[in-house]
Amino acid sequence: MQEPQMNEEIQQDPIEDGQIVELETEESSEDKEAQTSVEDVSVEEEKQVKKEDELEDYSKGVQKRIATLTKKMREQERAANSAYEYAQSLQAENQQLKQSSTKQIKIIYLKLKTD
Repeated sequence: MQEPQMNEEIQQDPIEDGQIVELETEESSEDKEAQTSVEDVSVEEEKQVKKEDELEDYSKGVQKRIATLTKKMREQERAANSAYEYAQSLQAENQQLKQSSTKQIKIIYLKLKTD
């Protein structure tokens, strides 16, 4: 394996203490390929995370709609049960009134007949 070659430019000016000097280096093609593959992986990971976030948001929206529809369905069931119970009570009251009126008519008829 070859080490990257270093090209150093010779400066004519003297270097002072504490002065920063930059050295230029050539990267090998293998280093460049490794760096681009790492970048590609990170881009793919970002896309995957973004997709997962979108799915999670979509899932939350669906759960909200299901909860809303379930609530409406339960309210309709309660209203239907309430209407059914009210109809039953009216029917029972009607039946009771019929029976009591029939008894009263019989009593009146018997009184008239005996007089």
